Amino acid sequence: MTVKELIEQLSKLNPETRVFVRGYEAGYDDINSIEETQMVLNVNSVWYYGKHETLENEQKTGAVLNKTKPSIEGIIISYNENNSTR
Repeated sequence: MTVKELIEQLSKLNPETRVFVRGYEAGYDDINSIEETQMVLNVNSVWYYGKHETLENEQKTGAVLNKTKPSIEGIIISYNENNSTR
């Protein structure tokens, strides 16, 4: 989904509607973090990992040695425990 597509979907809703993300194992949390990053697409094939990875993590782990996979701009919308009010 692109930012444009997300805005189109969100613009149909009441602007006071709260937005949530799935919790780690169960339940839901409030969004409190939006991070711009570079993403590498379709690098993880194990079912319990998300399909994509940040370029930073790829460079740290060296998981993608194939330099033909370009990175793209992306955003990560999440619940960040470091900013938690719990």
